[in-house]
Amino acid sequence: MNTLDVEFQKFDKKIWCTIGARFNAYRRLQRRQSASIFSISILSLYLMVEAFIPQEVVPTELEAWRKAFVVLSSVFILILSLLEARKSYELKAERLHNNAMALNRVYDSFRTSASEQEKMKKIDEYHQLILSCPENHEPCDDALFRASRAQDFGVGCCEAKGIKAAYFISTYWLYAALVLLPPLAVVGIWIF
Repeated sequence: MNTLDVEFQKFDKKIWCTIGARFNAYRRLQRRQSASIFSISILSLYLMVEAFIPQEVVPTELEAWRKAFVVLSSVFILILSLLEARKSYELKAERLHNNAMALNRVYDSFRTSASEQEKMKKIDEYHQLILSCPENHEPCDDALFRASRAQDFGVGCCEAKGIKAAYFISTYWLYAALVLLPPLAVVGIWIF
């Protein structure tokens, strides 16, 4: 096998990994968008429920704190909504998905190319597509791709599960905290 064939094999694996990582990034950003909307909706629901709690239930000395809490929580939800909307998860996800689809077409034609010249042309096309996408996948997206194909990359079973767990946690931890902390705080206040 000559040097050029070895390089073509390396490129074949590189584009395959890039496509997989970009599809993972697309799914991660879609999930983040959904989790963001869900958590902001639940936080808003918490405030609506709080509005229906009768004043008699809350001790008089806490009423001023209750009003301050509602105002501050409303401002927090507004700021959070604006910050999350600014991240444009859906737009980034769409760009990465479109780029992965285009890369997939290049990959398929690279693998069926007969001549070295055609393969070199596809390599140039790959680089142009990478440069044309303003978004990039995160290292965790590539790690997840490698973990999901552990046998191809020599990743152990426990390591693959650890990577998948870390990926899940990094995607959802903030939103889970936003949804779970308020009820836990209320329960903690009532107990203590």
